[in-house]
Amino acid sequence: RSCEYTYVGSRDRKTRPIEIRDITFWAGNRVLPHSHPLLQYADSVTINFGDQKSDIRNEQVTQYNNGDEELNPVFNWATTIRRLLSYPGVRDDWPVFTYFDGQQFSKITSTEVIDDIRSAVASIGKEKLGFTSDEVGTHSVRSSLAMLMYLAKEPVYTIMLVGRWSSNAFLNYIEKQ
Repeated sequence: RSCEYTYVGSRDRKTRPIEIRDITFWAGNRVLPHSHPLLQYADSVTINFGDQKSDIRNEQVTQYNNGDEELNPVFNWATTIRRLLSYPGVRDDWPVFTYFDGQQFSKITSTEVIDDIRSAVASIGKEKLGFTSDEVGTHSVRSSLAMLMYLAKEPVYTIMLVGRWSSNAFLNYIEKQ
């Protein structure tokens, strides 16, 4: 859900953004500190999803180091944590969408993410993808992950766990191939 990892506005929200302290790296059954020099090689990473709009509290999802160069959740979370730890005055309650350009702090917004997704779709083109940039948004990330996992023949329960689908609603995003 984009409101967990991007800034969507200051109004009261049921869903709390993911904070630095919500990310835990594991080597076997041992917790690795965020300062560990080999964080990206941890066996797994657990994300605590605090308060959510579904009224579920502190749901935890663990993802494993899959060795993939681009789609490795451990490596990608380690990169995010290292970026945040490099900022002056860092605190463990900072949301992961905090950004520092060397002079001032800002927030990575859902609008920026939507713009990036739409730009990527436009550059690839409707001819290859079968849809236009106007037809995608931040929800597309979650629904396309469900489709990608389905095509990779992942079990339904894995799709539900990784996507944090509490019902079979994700089936609405699965297209026959």
